[in-house]
Amino acid sequence: MKENRIKTSNNIIKLSVKDRIVIRQLFPNESDLVTQLLVRDIIEKTEFTQEEIKKIGLKVNEKGYTWNPEAKEKEVDFTKAELEFLKSRVDEWDKKKRITQDILDLCIKIKDIRLS
Repeated sequence: MKENRIKTSNNIIKLSVKDRIVIRQLFPNESDLVTQLLVRDIIEKTEFTQEEIKKIGLKVNEKGYTWNPEAKEKEVDFTKAELEFLKSRVDEWDKKKRITQDILDLCIKIKDIRLS
């Protein structure tokens, strides 16, 4: 098991650039109002600012995303409801065998979260 997989302290999780890009894969396209409000709040917390994009050299090309490999993780402070939602989405994806290598590390991080 990787040493840096679990990055939680209370509700703060350290997310890599890749984590922040792929987290949207977990979100449903359609759902109830409360779920979509949670999704919107998570997107706002994990999206990149123009300053960050320049700082980490985030670019999109025909092969996907590229960025400076030295880019630091971002500490994201989630609410308990947001974490419960993310954990439920990972559990659902796991049961449906939808987890891919692209999202595996993020799913493990989320699954390892201990809610108080």
